[in-house]
Amino acid sequence: MLTPLRALLLASSLTLAGPLAAGDAEDAAYQERLAAARAYVEMSMQDVEMARIVEQMWRGALPQFRQIAGGPLTEQQMTDLQALYMEVFEAPMRDVMRDQDKLMADLLSLEEIAALRDFYATPEGRSVMRKLPDILARQQPQIMALVQDSLPQILPRVRDILRPE
Repeated sequence: MLTPLRALLLASSLTLAGPLAAGDAEDAAYQERLAAARAYVEMSMQDVEMARIVEQMWRGALPQFRQIAGGPLTEQQMTDLQALYMEVFEAPMRDVMRDQDKLMADLLSLEEIAALRDFYATPEGRSVMRKLPDILARQQPQIMALVQDSLPQILPRVRDILRPE
């Protein structure tokens, strides 16, 4: 027999179970996105040319390095910069890139991850993805120059914003 107290307990437990079930479904959907993203990242990491990516990192700072050196860099200096940057950044960059699966699972739908995977699986997709670091490398000096040129203009305003009242 369902007494009022039992009915209240049953209703309460069902009310509490509802959000938990929704949370489980959300967690399952996240896990599905994460698995798909992880598979995509592992597939794409096979084509990563880390030495090129690391080289683009230090080449983006060439104007500053030339300024420090007082002129053009020698081949040996550039070789030494590449070796230094590889020593410092190669493993951490691989880790950062492998952690993309979590970001993708957070930001993309399963359908978007699947579309990205399918695009990457085509010859054109692989070609495009291999060229993205080059696109970023070519834009990096412009972005750095823009930021550097804008700093004198925005720093006083940043200080005004951050100044305690």
